[in-house]
Amino acid sequence: MKCTSPLVSVGIPTFNRANLLVKCLNSVLQQSYENIEVIVSDNMSSDSTPDVCLEFMNQDQRVKTYRQTANVKGVHNFDYVRRKSKGKYFMLLGDDDWIDTELIQSCVQCLENNPDHIAASGETYYYRENDVKFKGVSLSIQSDDPSERAINAIAEIIDGGTFYALYRAKPANEIPYLNAWGVDYFFICEAAFRGKITTLPDVACHRIDNSNRVSIKEVLHGKGIVDGQELDPYGTIASVLFWRIVADGSVFKQIGYCDRYRFASDVVNTVNQRWPITGEADLLNIADNLFTDQNLLEEYHSLLARVMSEWIIASNDATNSKWRSARQILDVFIKLGFSSSNTRSEESRLLYKIIETSNAGNDLELKNDAYRILSLFI
Repeated sequence: MKCTSPLVSVGIPTFNRANLLVKCLNSVLQQSYENIEVIVSDNMSSDSTPDVCLEFMNQDQRVKTYRQTANVKGVHNFDYVRRKSKGKYFMLLGDDDWIDTELIQSCVQCLENNPDHIAASGETYYYRENDVKFKGVSLSIQSDDPSERAINAIAEIIDGGTFYALYRAKPANEIPYLNAWGVDYFFICEAAFRGKITTLPDVACHRIDNSNRVSIKEVLHGKGIVDGQELDPYGTIASVLFWRIVADGSVFKQIGYCDRYRFASDVVNTVNQRWPITGEADLLNIADNLFTDQNLLEEYHSLLARVMSEWIIASNDATNSKWRSARQILDVFIKLGFSSSNTRSEESRLLYKIIETSNAGNDLELKNDAYRILSLFI
């Protein structure tokens, strides 16, 4: 008889945690929901992990194991198990996690009954030396507005438990695992933009708390993060989110230029309210450092100039916060010496309108700055 229950893929990246992996795999294979595939990717472990993987694969045909030919970065191993998955739903699970027997069943039922949801998870409990240290945040992101959902997610995230929720594979698999500190924040924010997220109260994922094993500074050094980001890790989160929203149309393309910039600024402000960052000018400098492709950088600058000019036209007030932000963006333009050999007609038209507006208001400073911006495009 053909199984009518949708396939659930559980991806488990692992490295040198053979004993903990046994507990993790047992908790998955003992789920009341049976139509699952378990994908384990061993990141070149030097302990008995390969033996554990082989044993489980021989015992249960739902288990598929792979071994990397060289040790790769953690996010690459995360993405590897995801790319190997075939299920309608996908769950990433740490090799030191274990889940309640009914968790997958409850999450599948929730998603099947709520097509506007992208993810469902159980509660998350963090342990240290067999004692519960703390309970993770129970995210409930239910707004019908995508931008509001993303902002609410950033406002409420305390831990990364929702990163390990059960996701609809098709939309969630389009969201990259970014190789940056705070990958779970980026992923949850973009997932919330795509759909609603809920936490189910009667099931749980249990996790080992490793939060103090290394310092943030050591983590950042290990990822090759530059000094500015090292000093301000939450500034890094804000700057990457800012860039993803404003310049990457793959996820946020359904909203226009100006709305995208306003949304990005709201996200940055939300991060700043929770974890004070170094300031918007520094934030934008950090964002610029993330670009390695000159074409992307130019496209990014063109977009910022366009949005900035529309902001200034709309505000017509040099004391307005949007105008101050636009001035800071201008400083980034000047600092990087951005120029283009081609006249960008739309941006130029908007900038000339700024000059007309400033003339009408006899605002000499505004006019001079508008001329400075315009000079970047002609």
